[in-house]
Amino acid sequence: LRVLIRVSKRTAAKIEHEYEVYFGQLLMNKARTIVACVDRQGQVQRITDDIMYGDRESK
Repeated sequence: LRVLIRVSKRTAAKIEHEYEVYFGQLLMNKARTIVACVDRQGQVQRITDDIMYGDRESK
C-alpha cells in the first residue's frame, strides 16, 4: 500500500488534508480531514506558526 497525504488548504484556524490510498497503481480510497483549532469553550483560535509551518529552527 502507498498512502499520499497533502495539505490542501490552510487558513488562520484550520488545516485541510487530502489522502489517497493506492494498491499498486489502483486507487483504493480517497479522504479529506479538516483540523480546526478551538479553545475549551469552542471558540475558534488562530493556529500558531510553529504548528502551521513547523519548527523552522530545527531544520
